[in-house]
Amino acid sequence: MRDRVEKLVKLAEEIISGVDNLSPQDQLDILDRYADCFGEIVEGDNFQQEIEELEPQLQKELSKSHQRVLELAMGLKDETSKELKSLKRKGQGILAYLDQYPQPTTRKPRRKG
Repeated sequence: MRDRVEKLVKLAEEIISGVDNLSPQDQLDILDRYADCFGEIVEGDNFQQEIEELEPQLQKELSKSHQRVLELAMGLKDETSKELKSLKRKGQGILAYLDQYPQPTTRKPRRKG
C-alpha cells in the first residue's frame, strides 16, 4: 500500500509541476492516469484502515497533492466549459451568416408606379 501511495504522490507532483507545458489533450491523459492510479488504491476493502496505518507525513503529502490535482482538474473543467461556449457562439454566428441567401440582381431598372 505504501508503494502505491508514494507512486500516486509522485505522479501528482509530476502533474502539478509540468501541466503548463502540456497540450490540453495531454493534460487530460495524465489526469486520467492519475485517476486510474487513485482508483486502484481506493478499490481495496479496507482502504480507510490502510491509509490510517501510513505515516502521518505521507498522509499529509497525499492529501495536499490530491487537493492540488483536484483544483487543477476543476480549473481545466471551467476552462473547457468556457471554450465550448465560445465555440458554440462562433458556430451560431457562422450558421447565421450561411443562412443569408444571395439577393437577386437584375439588369433592368425598377419601374416606378
